[in-house]
Amino acid sequence: MIQGLFIDVASTELKTMLEDRRKYHQDKVTAYTQQLEGLEKLESALGEEARRMGKTSTATPKENMEQAIQKHANQVIYYKFMAEHVVPNETYRLGDQELLRLGVQSERHY
Repeated sequence: MIQGLFIDVASTELKTMLEDRRKYHQDKVTAYTQQLEGLEKLESALGEEARRMGKTSTATPKENMEQAIQKHANQVIYYKFMAEHVVPNETYRLGDQELLRLGVQSERHY
């Protein structure tokens, strides 16, 4: 009897999937880093206007962007490591969590 739903994936396909996820996160790091400079200028201008109006905030868009960059940079490291350590000529049995992590599905839908 087979229990659960799992998908068998060849090591070559898994390595490609991991490399694609690494590239996705690297592209996010690049895009967010490029946006950060413009955001810093905008934040400076808006911050001055907010101070004149007496408004304050604890989290800034710049800080949020920096956190997003760091999150994606960490994922680049993770997926690079995983892709480099796929055992050749093997079959990997993947469940929902692995498929979710590989971007096969964007979120759980039951």
